[in-house]
Amino acid sequence: QPQVYQLHGGIQRYLETNASEESYYKGKNFVFDPRRTDPVHNNHVVGKCLVCDQPHDDFDNGAAPSENHEARCWNCRILVLVCDECRLKVSCWNEV
Repeated sequence: QPQVYQLHGGIQRYLETNASEESYYKGKNFVFDPRRTDPVHNNHVVGKCLVCDQPHDDFDNGAAPSENHEARCWNCRILVLVCDECRLKVSCWNEV
């Protein structure tokens, strides 16, 4: 069973001081502002494409969040991870 730890100062402060490969935190820290993810991360990809199940962790597929290239669910408009290759094959919310 996985162990859960509480970080004094939060994930942001932990990543700033422990961004190495030996860090216990894997992946990107999602933030609820226009950045989408914290710029400090350790390059571990823990997300998967919703369509093909391949490793993927970029909600905006290489674009700036302000360019609105994110993939969103048709039903609830939540952000979903869809890789660049699958993004060409599927349409998402707010697309004609």
